[in-house]
Amino acid sequence: MTVNLGQIALVFGFSGIGVALESGLFYAGSRGLGLAGPFESNAVKAASIALASAFRFLVFRTWVSHDARRA
Repeated sequence: MTVNLGQIALVFGFSGIGVALESGLFYAGSRGLGLAGPFESNAVKAASIALASAFRFLVFRTWVSHDARRA
């Protein structure tokens, strides 16, 4: 098993973008839209996690796994 540093860099880079996306969506929902109550905050957090996870899934499937299949 060989270590592909480019693939590792892609995973860390896209994971960082996913974390920033999740945090930004949560901030926009809680502060920007004023959804700061307990239920609203949990709903915004769940939506931000779902969207960031979908982003990571699509990016990893498209870019990271695609590079592994070519190698």
